[in-house]
Amino acid sequence: MSTVKEEAIKTIESLDDNTTWEDVVYTLYVRKEVADGLGEIENGEFVSHEDIKREFLDEDYLDKER
Repeated sequence: MSTVKEEAIKTIESLDDNTTWEDVVYTLYVRKEVADGLGEIENGEFVSHEDIKREFLDEDYLDKER
């Protein structure tokens, strides 16, 4: 398993030589958010698509939002 520092270095090295600081920061941010999301999925910390559909199609839920 790679460390965060190793992953950051690999990510930065994959960028073009003319990359801006903004590109570097944004790319690392997106990489972190994706890693966090995948970790949440592995831990079961998510709501299924079916549950979301059921919640939004529930008339009582829609009435509360109006």
